[in-house]
Amino acid sequence: MRNIVIVVFILFSINVFGQKNRADNVIEMNSKFTLELQTEDSLTYTFKIVSKEPFTQEIEWSDGRKYLDSVSLKNQIQGILTRGKFGSRTSSILLIQNGLENSISYKLEIKVPQKRKLVKTSVVDLLTNVPSTELWPYMIEYVQFSNFTAAHELEEYVHKPQIDSSCIENKEYNIEYGNKLFIDHSALTINRLKSDKSFDLNELLQFEDSLKTEDVSLGHFWSLGEGIYPNSSDFTFGNPISYRRLECPYFDGTTNFFYTKEEKSVKVVSYGWKEFKKSGFPISENSDSEDKDLAFKEKYDFVLTQISKLLGEPISNVREDSGRRKTKWKSKTNMHAYLFNFSNINEIRLYIYKE
Repeated sequence: MRNIVIVVFILFSINVFGQKNRADNVIEMNSKFTLELQTEDSLTYTFKIVSKEPFTQEIEWSDGRKYLDSVSLKNQIQGILTRGKFGSRTSSILLIQNGLENSISYKLEIKVPQKRKLVKTSVVDLLTNVPSTELWPYMIEYVQFSNFTAAHELEEYVHKPQIDSSCIENKEYNIEYGNKLFIDHSALTINRLKSDKSFDLNELLQFEDSLKTEDVSLGHFWSLGEGIYPNSSDFTFGNPISYRRLECPYFDGTTNFFYTKEEKSVKVVSYGWKEFKKSGFPISENSDSEDKDLAFKEKYDFVLTQISKLLGEPISNVREDSGRRKTKWKSKTNMHAYLFNFSNINEIRLYIYKE
């Protein structure tokens, strides 16, 4: 009997100690938290959790910024670990923002229900007062932080921006030119995807060669989420090919081709428009961020109108109070298009495919 009592006491002590130790660097799911960092050499940091409170709201991934305080304290990192929407899927999301004066690297482990031990996961460095998002398409129970250090290489890069002179050298690549190119390219894309014949990748590559556009492909594989493209036929894709679409002075665009690895048959074509920064392009003295915001609103309306001409009226067209817009099409020939923007940054994306 005495031995049983001793064993129970030991197990209880281990459990209590483990819980106490876990609370020092662990954030449970559905929590809003603040970490306080201290350093003596500006290279490595110790940290502690100074606040943690329940956060049960399901969030939209694209609107993550609004759930965090606008500015973090200089020696603190704020974050939220919760569930949220990424496309049509609900995922585990970590929103985190660094209030320190320099960029920070850290390590993170996650606890998933199916595993007894923590699992290491990759994370991006944290820039100063720039919200960062980590995403997992499955349930996790908690995360564990460790090894906060200064991210010197990233800090050096941030403080040495390069001026992109593309708009100075290519003034003919303006918005009017970009709109005409989109009309031609989207019509080609939709007509070829609608066809029963295979959409050969070389057709699009020849089109790009005729335009002498810049190949900005990443050179490695990256996939589309199921909320964007369901891939019900389970195609095996090759490395996506991307070309730049410059529309001075506001838009830095890309066109991406997703094709089957063996047959080189195009299945998805996507278009993206984000802000063109550091252009040095001469803009009216009265021009400001409002002009840029208006340009993105007009671009969204232009794309919506053009795709509607090709596929008919959208099956859904949602405009949220936050400024987020989402438009979807599905034609009688099973052509699909998904157009959306982001509420916190000027960026528009369009995906076209046949399913």
